[in-house]
Amino acid sequence: MIPWALRRLEELGSERPPVHLRAERCLRWRHRRAPCRRCLEFCPTGALTEGRPVMLDLTACSACGLCLHRCPAGALEPGSALLEELLRSLPSLAGERVALACPQADDEEGRSRLPVGAVVQVPCLGWVTPSLLLHASEAGLAEVWLDDSPCPGCAQGAPVTGELAAGLALAGGLLRRAGRALPLVRASAPARRLRRRPRAVRLVDPRQPRINRRELFTRWGHVLTQGVSTTVAARLTVSEEPPPPSARLPHYLPAERRRLLEVLARWGEPARPPAGLPGNAIRLEGDCRACGLCARFCPGGAIRFHTEEDRFHLTFRPALCLGEDCLLCLLACPEEALASTAAEDPFSPREHLLLVGGLAPCRRCGAPCNAALGELCYVCRQAEKRAPAGLGDLWPAGGPTTPANVAE
Repeated sequence: MIPWALRRLEELGSERPPVHLRAERCLRWRHRRAPCRRCLEFCPTGALTEGRPVMLDLTACSACGLCLHRCPAGALEPGSALLEELLRSLPSLAGERVALACPQADDEEGRSRLPVGAVVQVPCLGWVTPSLLLHASEAGLAEVWLDDSPCPGCAQGAPVTGELAAGLALAGGLLRRAGRALPLVRASAPARRLRRRPRAVRLVDPRQPRINRRELFTRWGHVLTQGVSTTVAARLTVSEEPPPPSARLPHYLPAERRRLLEVLARWGEPARPPAGLPGNAIRLEGDCRACGLCARFCPGGAIRFHTEEDRFHLTFRPALCLGEDCLLCLLACPEEALASTAAEDPFSPREHLLLVGGLAPCRRCGAPCNAALGELCYVCRQAEKRAPAGLGDLWPAGGPTTPANVAE
């Protein structure tokens, strides 16, 4: 009774079951020309629909979890602490062969044909992320089985199976990168290893953590306090001046990417990373006018634009890049000076220098720009190109607009 009440209380208090949409993180909101459609392509129930940002219909959501790690920007996140509970349950399974399975699978009765000692129940295998598998290796699990046998009445089997294969490939590559071994086995593949008859296994349900009454009421009070604070804050919100352009596009790192990088940082950098890991490297191929828009639009802060007095330098860090599904830096660059290529090690935390140069004020608007490319910033240069012949010199001081005004 207590675990059920706690889970129900958390769902009511968070008001975010089963998936929460952070609209301000959606790439389609961040840039009007962002082509990303990853969540739309993988949602098996049509709960996500076209928009800028995308729109989420919770009544149609089946909680399969596919969108959670298909979204490159982390705009979709779990509406509960289930993933955290999963990670906390792993150390208690050290040294065991463990299966991850949907509650609708045949292990509902506590019996399984898989050669494992414990079955960890997840809402759907779509929730199994590469970071979860890396944490399983770090926790010392002997072997991880993915029970991908068809669930009765499940309509999202094929999408989940395809995503599971991609996640296993990435997790396997990252384990090789760190020189670690963790057998990852899909139940549908090696039929010869299945038991002839089901045997009793230990069921682990992260949604029902062991908890005493004192902790129940402590959490209850926390949820109620959080709910009251959120309601009061929403009602007391007052209109303010629009934030400056630098604050309208905040940098953040999606939770899945952050968990991967935290584990890899503890394992150390490899002497030679394996080939084939998915990821991008950004390089400079054209004239950079030092506008900084690429760094401003980059969600993860992989591209950084540093200025110091009359100097600037542009850098790139592969570990923070969201990959080919993003590439907002290429869309944002008004000079089309950036290009993308496959990264040698897309999870490297090292910062690479793309360009260093001097800054000079634009003779029209005064905005700083690359001193090596003339006296106009990119805004005034483009406006001069569009102006009728002979009228370029008639602009008043300050120009037609400033780079800060066109950040969005």
